[in-house]
Amino acid sequence: MNSAKIGIDARLLAYRRGGIASYTHQLITALATLDVHNRYMILQRPNDDKSYTPSENFQRVNCYTPAHHRLERWALSLELLPRRLDLLHSPDFIPPQWGAKRHVITIHDLHFLYYPDFQTIDSLRFYRDQIMWATKHADHILAQTQSTKNDIVEHLNVPPSKITVHLLGVNTAFRPLPTDEVTATLQEFGLSKGYILFVGTIEPRKNILGLLAAYDQLCAQYKDLPPLVLAGQLGWNADALVEAIAARPAIKWLPDIDMNALLALYNG
Repeated sequence: MNSAKIGIDARLLAYRRGGIASYTHQLITALATLDVHNRYMILQRPNDDKSYTPSENFQRVNCYTPAHHRLERWALSLELLPRRLDLLHSPDFIPPQWGAKRHVITIHDLHFLYYPDFQTIDSLRFYRDQIMWATKHADHILAQTQSTKNDIVEHLNVPPSKITVHLLGVNTAFRPLPTDEVTATLQEFGLSKGYILFVGTIEPRKNILGLLAAYDQLCAQYKDLPPLVLAGQLGWNADALVEAIAARPAIKWLPDIDMNALLALYNG
């Protein structure tokens, strides 16, 4: 049986580690343990200093087209045409105009349709335009939950048969760690065990202002409340959030932590 040439768009990994980028990384890692027959082309930005090629049948392909560029569909197509891909998976839901015989996209949610106020005008226009085109152009769609599939069918008029629900897996790195290892990492951040933890990008749609308000109420009601720890990179339109966090000395923000530190934070 001939092997297929499959592309996975991992350009987003050059910009951030959480969210869709983390999903893409874990997907590549898991596929390497399941498939040694097909050939995988991992599309990455040239400025990404890490290659996501976990086994010999995975190859890095540098693509100069930036993610979420207004001409992305056409520019990426030109870069991919010489690769002659049998299938391209777009984890960030926007496939190129051409570049593969078949296109599969993943839609994680439709938050921009439900909560437009949490988007800039430009990003809202971009997402609305792209999602309608992407769902029509894609040969198949992956949705992470049944709820997301229902939303796609209802709001984007996509036939249910075109959508497959695939639940997210579990990262086996998240496990209980030795106490001394956790303690040592927490001490680096000036923490001890027993705190309230938030993990996610610091941006308006995460409702962090609501979290801060709730924490303020708890502080007013209870003495010796555990500190609130925010672990996450700075997102867009977050000036008000940064000011609100800075005004609360009981809150510790860790904007740039690696996986080992994150594991210790969960354990603590």
